[in-house]
Amino acid sequence: MSNREELKNNILDIEMNMLQEVPVKLRAACQDDLKTFFLMRGAQYVGWSYETLQSYYNDLLNAKREGKNLMFLKYGRMDNLIDTLNLDPLIEQIIDIQFRWQKELAGKYPGLTSQVGRPIEKTVEPTMNGSVYFKNYLRSELETYSSATLKLLYRDVLTYKEKGSNMVIDIYLNMVTDLGFRSLEEAEKLAQKAAQYQRTQISDN
Repeated sequence: MSNREELKNNILDIEMNMLQEVPVKLRAACQDDLKTFFLMRGAQYVGWSYETLQSYYNDLLNAKREGKNLMFLKYGRMDNLIDTLNLDPLIEQIIDIQFRWQKELAGKYPGLTSQVGRPIEKTVEPTMNGSVYFKNYLRSELETYSSATLKLLYRDVLTYKEKGSNMVIDIYLNMVTDLGFRSLEEAEKLAQKAAQYQRTQISDN
């Protein structure tokens, strides 16, 4: 196991423990499916440099020492139950770039994003199951990061952007290959069938 993989697993272990302590009222589906949590959450770190991972790991360790639960804070912000946690201007700059990447992903793979992604905007799309929309979810996540982690993540995002790459697409590619698909295109075909089935079921009821 590489140092990077070990560091990522250490992060996921702490996040999983924090997630289990989130009150039932704020409960997320992944709290009951830890295998899916490790797979989907682990994919989020595909484009992060080792330095960014280390900085975020330090954030988690510091939070533990201070008795803070970053997962509770994230979900509290998503549901607008607590005030803004962080006003660092880098948050909106990261969101702006990742939002464009998410729109590109949704344009190429609409079935996949409707099944496992966050909606681009607030939506009543039945396959989204009332999901928190993309910017709100990402902002709630980023507000739990330290300024040091935000600076490093912004650097990673800019590096991707300057190369003409899309970090969000790489995240989804990692996710679907871990699930056994050979490509995003293959996963998209199955997702479209699933979305069509859901719409048929809803229209029949």
